[in-house]
Amino acid sequence: MIRRGGGLTLLGVAVVIGLTVYITHYGLTLHPFAPHVVEKTDVRPAVLHTIRGADQLVTAERQVDQQIKKSAGSRLPGSTETITYLAIYNVKAGVDLSQIKESDITVDGDTVRIVLPPPFIVSQALDAQKSQVVSRSTGPTSFIGGPSKDLLDTVLREAEDRAKTETLADGTLLKAAQENAATDLTRLLNDAGIRNVVFTSAPSPTPPARTGPAPVTPQPTPQR
Repeated sequence: MIRRGGGLTLLGVAVVIGLTVYITHYGLTLHPFAPHVVEKTDVRPAVLHTIRGADQLVTAERQVDQQIKKSAGSRLPGSTETITYLAIYNVKAGVDLSQIKESDITVDGDTVRIVLPPPFIVSQALDAQKSQVVSRSTGPTSFIGGPSKDLLDTVLREAEDRAKTETLADGTLLKAAQENAATDLTRLLNDAGIRNVVFTSAPSPTPPARTGPAPVTPQPTPQR
């Protein structure tokens, strides 16, 4: 009887040890050969929340100059007027971070990839202090005292269109805006504990045709 009781005691100890080892390796699953699934946390909402906390518009700025020569006349004999005007614009391009969606964020291991929205022209303002009439020639019956408003408006409208078109075609300012956006977001996400961030850029849309009111005529520089 003593041996039998001792056998049951040893068997009980063996069962306890076996259950301990089983639970340690396989947890509480009833299938020891079932695959061990590791749940992955989707960090994209956290990344998007961090981006939402940044300045939503990141910009870059530079000056663009255009020199335009135009002539105009009326029905009066000898009334032709020709001016050459140097127009200088302060052009600002930007990237709107509020356009980033969760679908623009992908996670590959410990690397976060973000598609930046396309850059665009935010504003373009004439620098009236630096812009000036370079030369002006007139007939004997042309407008006296300075360039006529209609002719100067025509010159400025063409200069404005050229400045925007060349800025878009050149791409340097747009690229600078994208680089500034990537730099700001990298710093922001690094501070949030995300070390590896890669950016790609969405293609820029075709710029729309110019709309809006005619440019305001600046006060021309007196000619001596």
